Amino acid sequence: MNREEVTQAISELIENFQNLPRDKKLAFLTFNQYHHKRSINEVVSIYVQNPEARLLGSFDYWKNLSTESSVAFGQKASVRIWNEYGRVKETLYDVSQTTLREDLHLPDTIIEERVLVNSLAELVNGEYLLGDFQQQEFNVFASQYINEYIDKTVPSLPNYTEAQKALALSIAKFNIFEEFGAFLEDDNDYQAFVQTILNDFDKLPADESLLRTFALANNFSQEFSRQILANYERVANLTEERLEKQEQLHQKLEELEPHINFEGTTPHAIENSTATPKSEVAEIEWNESSSNEIFEFINRSHEHAPINRSVLEAMIRDEIKLEELNETGYYKVETTLGRIYLGDGFESNKQLYQALSDDNELNIDVQSYYDSIAPEKVQQLSIKEVLQQVRDKMNLPESFKVKSIGSGDFAIMKETLGGILNEPIVDWNQDGGG
Repeated sequence: MNREEVTQAISELIENFQNLPRDKKLAFLTFNQYHHKRSINEVVSIYVQNPEARLLGSFDYWKNLSTESSVAFGQKASVRIWNEYGRVKETLYDVSQTTLREDLHLPDTIIEERVLVNSLAELVNGEYLLGDFQQQEFNVFASQYINEYIDKTVPSLPNYTEAQKALALSIAKFNIFEEFGAFLEDDNDYQAFVQTILNDFDKLPADESLLRTFALANNFSQEFSRQILANYERVANLTEERLEKQEQLHQKLEELEPHINFEGTTPHAIENSTATPKSEVAEIEWNESSSNEIFEFINRSHEHAPINRSVLEAMIRDEIKLEELNETGYYKVETTLGRIYLGDGFESNKQLYQALSDDNELNIDVQSYYDSIAPEKVQQLSIKEVLQQVRDKMNLPESFKVKSIGSGDFAIMKETLGGILNEPIVDWNQDGGG
């Protein structure tokens, strides 16, 4: 492509970017993380010329990479970057255009997740992540430290809305996690994170530029990348030292325990030993959250929160709001009794709601509570409810969900790739067609 063609393609992308379908936005999100250390102008220029570009280098770069590497014979430059005066600044070839006689050795920037989040903690004097942890805990701490650092160093962004700033922070976190290999072990967590970003894309008002938000995100991730690369080796050593001290302290405390074995028991003890032990209080381990202020439960995180009456009733009220909104998708709530998919509908989650009430002795009849606050429904079942009953009678697994497909229509979808791609199993529209 010559400069005029590239300029025209960039103009069209900028004009239509907000209206691109989800799969195209996902493709750009993935593409952007490979090149997030460049300006957004260069990222867009590369994208319109070669959307498959992953690792770019000049002819001399590939020639000097090893003793027997070079650009493959007959290959033309796949990307050109022009300066503001219209002169070619860079002529670049993708790795796919080269003939490498040796394995390609990229700089080793894969960092253990614990060290990565602790490198972020160093920026804000936060607590180190020590001991065993789950992916969700890593995600929560990383988000907290990233947000704190930006609030501390960039307290004001007058040309961006709060929605743009929040989305930019999510994209920046995606860039950093990808750059340092935070999602190599668990693909499900990766897909769930991507799904959250795509949902935030849809919530961004049409008059707030998504590409400007990408530009802000790349600016953020460039700063985090610079800080992490400068500090992660020192942080890795500090993490190891603190883990050793923690283990030593644990051993000393363990030595203080008397570990007495009482062979005899009193009649009172025998009586108590035959009693049925009370189960532990059920609690929320973690939950996906929404920035929509109309919700009561899912508008904030409830990590490791006990489930009391107000919490359980707020979950049911949010379930009703999601039924009324007909939102696409659902919000995961992991409890100690099992996972709830808020947005799947009250009928789908009723048994687990009741189990949470019974286990914590809340004395709530969840069906009666739901009936007392839910809007009156006409006797005829909604399309969503019909499909939910179909799904239940077919004994379909959890990967099959009832989801909106727009214009009041629904389908039973088989969830693949964490909910990003969905294969329709049964369609149903408002005219009664299945």
